[in-house]
Amino acid sequence: MFFTIVTPGAGWISLVICIDRLICVFLPIKYLKLTSRYAYIIMFSAIACTIPTFILSGLASYEVRDAYTVML
Repeated sequence: MFFTIVTPGAGWISLVICIDRLICVFLPIKYLKLTSRYAYIIMFSAIACTIPTFILSGLASYEVRDAYTVML
């Protein structure tokens, strides 16, 4: 379950950082005037994009929650 949260989360955070750096390079004056609220919104959006994946993986794994089969 841990990897279903971490893997998409890392992808979304990388995308958000790329967009942030793009804004920084192409609009430097405007970027310097942005407040800390901008940073909170950007990071919260990355976390919010990971939530649907987490919910779907939880629903999918709920059926096999008691299956302890070990494959060798």
